[in-house]
Amino acid sequence: MTNAKKQPSKIGRKMDGTFASGSVPNLKGRPQGSKNKATILAQSMFDDQSEELVNKAITLALNGDQSMLRICLERLVPVRRDAPLTIRLPKIEGLPAVSEAMKRIIKAVSDSKLTPEEGNKLTAMLEKYLGVVELATLEKRIKKLEEHL
Repeated sequence: MTNAKKQPSKIGRKMDGTFASGSVPNLKGRPQGSKNKATILAQSMFDDQSEELVNKAITLALNGDQSMLRICLERLVPVRRDAPLTIRLPKIEGLPAVSEAMKRIIKAVSDSKLTPEEGNKLTAMLEKYLGVVELATLEKRIKKLEEHL
C-alpha cells in the first residue's frame, strides 16, 4: 500500500472534496450576480407602483403614523454616524506630544466629554502614528548601519 495522498476525483476540488476558491464547478450554472426570478418580479412590481407608494407613505406620515414618519425622516435626514470631536489635542510632533494627547483623551473619556468608542478611535490613530514614527526611525538606523559596513 502507498502512503501517497488520494487525488481528488473531480477537477476544481481540494483534497478534502470542497471546491477550491476561484474554481467554477458548473459552467452552465446561473451566472454570478444574476437575480432570482422572485426578486425580479418584486422589483418590477415596486417600479410600477413606486410613485404611489411614496405618496401613500408621505400621506400616512402626515396623518400621524409614527412609524411612517420615522421612515420618511430617516430618508430625508440620515442618522449621523460620526460627529466632529471637540477635544483639543497638542500638535503631534514626537513622543512627548503623543503621551500628552493620550492623557487628554483618557481624561475626556473619564469626564464623559468623549464616549469610550471615540476615545478608542483616537488612541488607535495615535498608535498608528507611533508605528509610522517607529518604522521611520528604524529605517534611519538601518541606513546608518549599512553605511558603516
